[in-house]
Amino acid sequence: MRFVAACSLAISLAVTSAYAAEEIGAAAVAKNEVTGTLGDLVRTLSAGDPVSGNETVSTGTNSAALLKFLDDSDLNLGASSTVVLDRFVYDPSGSADSAVINLTKGAMRFVTGHSDPSKFKIKTQVATLGIRGTDFVVLCDGSDRCAVVVSKGIVRICPRPDRPVDCDTSYDLDKVENFSIVGEDGENTGAKSISPKLVAAVVKAVATGQDGLTIAKIESGNLYGVNIPSVGRRSSVSPN
Repeated sequence: MRFVAACSLAISLAVTSAYAAEEIGAAAVAKNEVTGTLGDLVRTLSAGDPVSGNETVSTGTNSAALLKFLDDSDLNLGASSTVVLDRFVYDPSGSADSAVINLTKGAMRFVTGHSDPSKFKIKTQVATLGIRGTDFVVLCDGSDRCAVVVSKGIVRICPRPDRPVDCDTSYDLDKVENFSIVGEDGENTGAKSISPKLVAAVVKAVATGQDGLTIAKIESGNLYGVNIPSVGRRSSVSPN
């Protein structure tokens, strides 16, 4: 029994040490079902819990999380979403040297902190995103397409997941041309404009963990029974 207890204590200390050594931030908000997975360890995340590099964070239905990183950048994770906090490296001042966030499904909102925004990169199954100082949402709703919605700043999109941000077909979104859809094989709408009210509705849906946020609803301008017509949008994805 003493041997088992000693082993359990050693494992617990090892896990705790691993989290402390790799800590990149903490959960500021964890609404309903939020889990963190690191190797074989799966845990329920609550407000105040640390998060680590290479950790996978997932939310359930009607759930949301707000992760605050060491450089004061914020990552909101919407309902039924999963991200991998990949390759986070911070210098002694708490600024990011490099950081990659992989959105595998669902919706996330990212707001930059005091690090050089270009140190962050967002990866999806269809595109690579570079950040130039901004507040934006990325949505991958299982339709083999991902959408990007910019509140402020600039996001550069390479419509290929396996190429650098500044690829030969990359393009920028800003506060005016604030919306784009990227599909498979580089297909995309290019930079389009949607209503600021619609942008605000998307941001609110992610932050509060509302279910049912889809690219089709953004295209239609009809979110949760509130019709907010979008402008300059296309009805289908086309090559850039």
